Amino acid sequence: MANRCVFKDEYPTDFMKWFLGECRKRGMANKQDKGYLNKLLNRAFRYATDAVYCDYYSDAALAKADKMRVDLTTARWANRDAIKENGKKVFHLDHCNPVAKLATRVLETDESIDDIIKDNLTAWILDSENDKLDEKYKSDRPNGWDKCYAEYGIILKHRDDIK
Repeated sequence: MANRCVFKDEYPTDFMKWFLGECRKRGMANKQDKGYLNKLLNRAFRYATDAVYCDYYSDAALAKADKMRVDLTTARWANRDAIKENGKKVFHLDHCNPVAKLATRVLETDESIDDIIKDNLTAWILDSENDKLDEKYKSDRPNGWDKCYAEYGIILKHRDDIK
């Protein structure tokens, strides 16, 4: 699967590059700041998802959204709780790569900041699909996030493949 994160404009990309770079520098210089920086990075990766277009959509989420007359391709994380059926949340905007792992990569590796930002991928899935995925893969997606989804029969489509 393609690993790319497309921002609506360049501002969030430039800001995230600067912010992640500054966190890396501070974390390398002062090990006591790592816990605090880790929390900041977790928030930054989460909030950055509202500045990006969602990367993937599960077949089941698309089918449910069609039935409910909801356009998931324009839905944002901030609106997720407004989309309900019988008073229950239906959809979950999942980070394909757990944000805690992304934060760790910033603070504990020399990996390119650009590569880490590109891995901040999201997928709209059903809340029930997320419950299954979280049983085993909530905070770690070993051997690739796409294999974890596939293990639970969650079929994803890239945003470019949705008609």
